[in-house]
Amino acid sequence: MKDFIASVLTDFATGYNIMNRSYREFNDRTVIEQMDADQKAFNNYVPPRSDNPDESWRAQTIRPVTRNKIISIAAHVTSQIIFPNVFAQNDRDQEDQDAASVMRDLVEWVVDNSDYSRQFVYAVIGSLVNPATIVKMEFAEAFRLIRTRHANGTITTKEALDDIFSGFITSIVPTDELFIANIREPNIQKQRFLIRRRFIDINEANALHGK
Repeated sequence: MKDFIASVLTDFATGYNIMNRSYREFNDRTVIEQMDADQKAFNNYVPPRSDNPDESWRAQTIRPVTRNKIISIAAHVTSQIIFPNVFAQNDRDQEDQDAASVMRDLVEWVVDNSDYSRQFVYAVIGSLVNPATIVKMEFAEAFRLIRTRHANGTITTKEALDDIFSGFITSIVPTDELFIANIREPNIQKQRFLIRRRFIDINEANALHGK
């Protein structure tokens, strides 16, 4: 167990260093600093007025050129591929239309029963703004204790499925929350380790992971 904990801590330190190391591709900024700079540009950040009298007279206005271009690109992308298409082949590399139709129905059902559409738009905008975008999709079942008062005055408790926190969940993982082993590897499946450092409300954590 000590060796396992030590290896986890070593990987955590590796991921932390990757996030806080400067890169030439980011104009010698770290990943965190580049995210901050890109998000300020997208949100039309106006820096505080200078205390220097020779500079303070200058206008602080910023034209939303970057923001408008990003929103335009995102609108064109999402209008074309917001619902993924499915093509299937059998073991002889022949098109299997029946299997593809079934899978398309399943994908459509997942999209209709999750927050996929909105999160997809966020993912596209995030890809245009941040150094990277990570989309996470999972199926969760969360239960809550429900108290029921009976006619005789007794109270019983039972577990009930929480419709809000259960089902297919699509979420955007902020770039600074995911620690990876190799920043040069774009395929997340080939990363030696993935560590997510996430801050959530304690009640939400109990609902999702109480057991």
